[in-house]
Amino acid sequence: MKRKVFQSVALILCIGLIVLEIGCVHRTPYGSTPEKAISVYLDTNTSSYRILDEKKDSSFSSNSTRYIATVDCKYKLAGK
Repeated sequence: MKRKVFQSVALILCIGLIVLEIGCVHRTPYGSTPEKAISVYLDTNTSSYRILDEKKDSSFSSNSTRYIATVDCKYKLAGK
């Protein structure tokens, strides 16, 4: 009986670790869309901002995407 309980607990732990690893590997650190990524970056590095314009840069590499954002912002001071 103890062996079956141990096997069940071990199986549940393994499945949990696999799900956790998949979640960590496939997470998107800056959001799922370019617009969210711009907002997350600006929230991290500025105290306030207003996005004036966003456009996709078509002159950049063909295997990646770059967006250009024109922003009116105030930067955070170091240590605050």
